[in-house]
Amino acid sequence: MKHILSFDIAKGKSIYCFIDELRNTIIDASLIEHNKNEFDSLYN
Repeated sequence: MKHILSFDIAKGKSIYCFIDELRNTIIDASLIEHNKNEFDSLYN
């Protein structure tokens, strides 16, 4: 099954979501601030 990670990148913050090929939401749209702690959390 294919998955899609989508980012809307803006200055200082971004919004992302994660869906599968059937458009089922795996991770709802979420805000991430551009700092190391937020990116580490996303990575994990």
